[in-house]
Amino acid sequence: GTPPRQAPSHFNTERLLTCPPRTGMAVLRSLAALWLGSGYASALIHTSSVEERVRAEFETMKAAYDPPLPELAGCKGFECLERFVKTKDNFKWQGSPEAPAHGEKNGVKWTGYSLTFQSQEWLQYWTGVHKWSHPMMVIVPENHVRNASNADVGVLFLERSIDPTAAIEMATRTGAVTLTVANMPFQPLTFHWMQKFSMDEDMARAWLWYMFSEQTEHPEWAIELPLAKAIVKAMDAATEYTANTEGLKRFIVTGHSQRATGAYLAAALDPRVEAIIPLGMPLDVFQTLQDSVQNLGGVTPKGLHFAEQEVMNFTDDQIKLVKSVVDPVSYMDRLKVPKLAMFSAGDDLLPPDCTRSWWGELPGQKMLYIAGNAAHEGFESNERTKYIEVADSFISAFLSGKQMPEIKWKIDDQSGDILIKQITNHTRISVSLVYTSSTMEGKRDFRSAEWYSSPLAPNGDGTWLAKAPEETKWTAFFVSFEFDGPRSGGPPYRLTTEVSVTPNERPYPEAESVVPKWQRLIPPPNSPWWMR
Repeated sequence: GTPPRQAPSHFNTERLLTCPPRTGMAVLRSLAALWLGSGYASALIHTSSVEERVRAEFETMKAAYDPPLPELAGCKGFECLERFVKTKDNFKWQGSPEAPAHGEKNGVKWTGYSLTFQSQEWLQYWTGVHKWSHPMMVIVPENHVRNASNADVGVLFLERSIDPTAAIEMATRTGAVTLTVANMPFQPLTFHWMQKFSMDEDMARAWLWYMFSEQTEHPEWAIELPLAKAIVKAMDAATEYTANTEGLKRFIVTGHSQRATGAYLAAALDPRVEAIIPLGMPLDVFQTLQDSVQNLGGVTPKGLHFAEQEVMNFTDDQIKLVKSVVDPVSYMDRLKVPKLAMFSAGDDLLPPDCTRSWWGELPGQKMLYIAGNAAHEGFESNERTKYIEVADSFISAFLSGKQMPEIKWKIDDQSGDILIKQITNHTRISVSLVYTSSTMEGKRDFRSAEWYSSPLAPNGDGTWLAKAPEETKWTAFFVSFEFDGPRSGGPPYRLTTEVSVTPNERPYPEAESVVPKWQRLIPPPNSPWWMR
């Protein structure tokens, strides 16, 4: 019933319909083919009617398009994110009428309270579902001490869908109130001209970056803005809901993949964030994409959306624009809270040395943990317990005010050797060299690789020197430490160095991610047919 609004003259519908082939009509044709019920092949052959239909839909949307948000006019970089989070919204929450859930884990009883909140209305005139709603569960363990100094700190798990498993595990281990919140970001996303085609978070992220790069007056298109706002509103809902009970006022925020980026964004935006545990997503994503192409001579299945949606064809100016808003590497000075970053060395999207361009510049207290034999989705599958244990020691130390272990290292750019020094006097349990070799001849590829470990003895001066155990193209290695944990009977502290890869060269140095010939798909070795 809302009357259509006139699109601003600068909204370039024609540009969207004549954008580069892969994301332009090639993608729109395939989407339209799904929509019109015709086969993909026929859509490619009989394109004129499809193009007319798609163009008509775009013109309809153009007539109803919502003008740029006045609150974001003239914003640059982080300012866009900050202003967007403060824009007027329709935030509200409601407790569940159902009785609380009860259970027992690790010998500790817990109670779970459910609520739902609406964080915002986003792209009202474009999206199929513009009201972002989020179910949340608050887990209160029996061993929570309300009068403790950090009793007002909650651990906020950002999830795709409600899964209290990790939150229950963490609550009963640490005694902290934990919260699990879903639809971070809201998905699947649908748009009015794609009524039978929905986007998951990876496709949406790439496509919305492209839309922002083409319509620079609309930073709100970037998925990171509503994601950040949803996290801020999750903390608002938790604070209001527990005001007369647990009294949560501060948070440790953790999430995997896009939700890891969300944890960084929340730390940059909101002083209530006391610490973060980002899993499986680096900063400096554009550099990571470029490195991956030069490693493989193509793109991974996990990175294919970035090629399909033209992100890899961005100009330097487009990269600079999008990066300045969505990538926390552009405002690292705001990331001074304690951080535990975790990665999988066998990630099928990220090279294992994806931290090398930014970790050294990251300010404040920071710990790194890299798991050897685990993939990108390991955080959300059978490997989850491993990461829970690592996060447990970090959270327990933070809540009890205990000093966390610290190591420092330097990777030699020529030899790749890693020199490590222990800074704190924590009691060591073990020090190991963890290593593997490339799984594909001629490529710097460690997907599906098996990682091995062996004890690493210290030097006479109390430092450790790690060298590549093999002289092959390519060898990847890092050093893993275990220290006595912060509480009796709890897990040890686990932390690692960054990954060094030798030789320090890439097999496809001439490969440019913006050149289509380098955007071919390179599936991992022994991958299932559906990844090929």
